[in-house]
Amino acid sequence: SLGFEDPLRLIKTFPGYVHITEEGIRARIAVLKDIGFEDPIKMLTTTPPLISYSEEMIRRKVEFYRQLGVEDPIKMITRHPGLLGYAEESVRTRIELFKELGFEHPVKIIATHPTLLGASDIKLRGRMALLAELGFAKPVKIATSMPTILGLAEGSLRAKMDLLKKMG
Repeated sequence: SLGFEDPLRLIKTFPGYVHITEEGIRARIAVLKDIGFEDPIKMLTTTPPLISYSEEMIRRKVEFYRQLGVEDPIKMITRHPGLLGYAEESVRTRIELFKELGFEHPVKIIATHPTLLGASDIKLRGRMALLAELGFAKPVKIATSMPTILGLAEGSLRAKMDLLKKMG
């Protein structure tokens, strides 16, 4: 047994699984382990299209993140396997945006909060403007110390600030 807990969900999410042989699946698991990933089954479950990525592509992406300055790309990708599917130019563009917004170490932020790579330019710019509007004198400082704030919905952030003002 390969250990997939919900094969039906896997196939619904990525129908291509029905065309891949057991040897093919075992080979992909072996490649992921060889590269350094500890739980390939979990990675393949959370990101089913990963089964179709070539070994060369996976190795190239790991090296790409390493060259960007990510200290442990294996750890980062393990937490968010979808990063293997991001276009390199898109990642570079996102890093440049963080620099433009005033972040000194954008790669560190992305390494610890890789989901920010999926946020749109409009959302990131909007969150930074909102932090300034809400009274944060140094929005970059708060976003650097708490990057998850960039992912919060505007309404939630405004509501929390209003609640805290009323309490004080």
